[in-house]
Amino acid sequence: MQKWEIEANKQDKQWKAEYLRKKKPKRKKVKKKSNKHTQKLANKYSNNLKDKLTPHELIVKEVLEEMNVKFEFQKPFIIKNKIYISDFYFPDIRTTLEIDGFHHLHEPQKSKDKLKYKRLKSKGIDTVRFRNDEIDNDIHLFKCTIKHMLSTT
Repeated sequence: MQKWEIEANKQDKQWKAEYLRKKKPKRKKVKKKSNKHTQKLANKYSNNLKDKLTPHELIVKEVLEEMNVKFEFQKPFIIKNKIYISDFYFPDIRTTLEIDGFHHLHEPQKSKDKLKYKRLKSKGIDTVRFRNDEIDNDIHLFKCTIKHMLSTT
């Protein structure tokens, strides 16, 4: 190769590299859903659940109001970009209360409940569970349990 060919080849490569650099398709930035969006979604789910409360949730809600307990109903938590909604949340003692219907006794709901428990626990939030039949059969025991929970803080 002659000297001028080598020089032309170099310029060719430089020109080609510059051309390709300019022509590279721009990467599309994948937008993560913002926390604001996730929070709006969580609130929407929470409000939907508030509108469709179960008879047992209604009983518990009324009992807690009667006891003058500070609580949040259908409280959404966002942990690791996943929405978890607890039936009742007691902010003063960082504890959730779940009222479990029959479907909580079977898979896959059992696994979901276990994961929810672990995720809440990782944020320092305890969980107490009552089954519907426990609410039906012994509301006094439920009240005593709540009083005990609140007094041990």
